[in-house]
Amino acid sequence: MSTIKGISLFIVLLSMGFSVVLQNIFVSNDVQTKLQKKWQNNSFISVSELIGVKSGIVCAIGPYQDKILDNIEEDVASLNEFLKKNDYRGNEGKWALVAQGEVTPVIAEFNRKVDFFDGNISSIIIPQGFKPVECADMQNSYLYQFEMYTRKYILFGVKN
Repeated sequence: MSTIKGISLFIVLLSMGFSVVLQNIFVSNDVQTKLQKKWQNNSFISVSELIGVKSGIVCAIGPYQDKILDNIEEDVASLNEFLKKNDYRGNEGKWALVAQGEVTPVIAEFNRKVDFFDGNISSIIIPQGFKPVECADMQNSYLYQFEMYTRKYILFGVKN
């Protein structure tokens, strides 16, 4: 690809609401807005629908995490390599979903207006048929939305 075409593509993507994250990875700016607009207490949001990736593995990364802790699958190991190579660092103000996209991994970062629940799950009522996990197949992954102590939270997992 010529330099001019590459620059043109970059400008088009920026004008369409995309932001550059970690070198050549483009993640839509509107995932946070989409999550907040779809907010409904005690309900589910499909991760695939939210971040626009149709298949593959997806993992949740909480605040302060710089890697996926569940490293038992080969796909997870490759996502961790990707995060390390691109020097990903979680912090107090964000949580993320990292997925193997069709071509490259994709990171969707969220601020904590809707917070990532990583506390003691025995303190919440988890809907029947929902299992909290760190990584899952995209087709079965959901964010469970709930409120606790006047704050909005999500819990990442799978529906049976």
